[in-house]
Amino acid sequence: MSLPKLYRAFYKEKVFNFSDVMEKFKEDKSSEGYLRKRLNDLLRAGYLGSVRARGLYYIIPQESSKEEYVPDKFLIGAKLSPGGVIGYHSALELHGASYSPFRIVYIITQRHFRSFKFQDMEYRTVKGNTNFGIETILREGLKVPVTDRERTLVDGMNGLKYVGGLEEYFKSVELFPSINFDRIIEYLAGFNKKILYAKIGFLLSYFEKRWGFLENYKKEIKAHLGARINYLSDEREEAKLNKEWGLMIPVRLKSLLEEY
Repeated sequence: MSLPKLYRAFYKEKVFNFSDVMEKFKEDKSSEGYLRKRLNDLLRAGYLGSVRARGLYYIIPQESSKEEYVPDKFLIGAKLSPGGVIGYHSALELHGASYSPFRIVYIITQRHFRSFKFQDMEYRTVKGNTNFGIETILREGLKVPVTDRERTLVDGMNGLKYVGGLEEYFKSVELFPSINFDRIIEYLAGFNKKILYAKIGFLLSYFEKRWGFLENYKKEIKAHLGARINYLSDEREEAKLNKEWGLMIPVRLKSLLEEY
């Protein structure tokens, strides 16, 4: 039996919206009403599934049922907002560096949408700049935009609540095999926050043996430190002063990482 034309047209793309359908079939001069009817027909027949909260459709492979099939969460996330980028803990996952699995997909975007749940997965936006520190990672043969290692590292320290907190963050980024320090310096300059310079400086020093933290980069970061003492963690807990970086470091951090 021949597969429906619309189904075949988006089989490789896997996830799409109605604008994609209109663009794909514009040369056929098919009316909007006709294309919407075809989509509804394919939904009823089990060829397609839909994320109704965001007007997305996804291909259901022939060997799967509509009730059982779960589309890739990152392919869904990448289509939720034009120009959006997978970031924070979700970026750690895509880079193979998340310590724990999350049932949240974080999308950095300049256009906010209300978070929603689909198939027991939550999709959230974090407003941010999508014009730097971006690369693509293949998921099921498709390119997914994601923050690079260095942007993920800086973003995570700047927004610990989006990476599961301090413990999850440290245990995750430790899995990065290497770091481009020139990019770190560039991204820190873009944020231009003294406290972020201090926190990233401490992080790089903490993993100095793993990544190598050359003295010239250390001096560059220290040149932007302020005089104020800050806390590394967003939570107020028992901490000791690290004089080098002017940070109060949770006493539990060392033992937690040693356990890991």
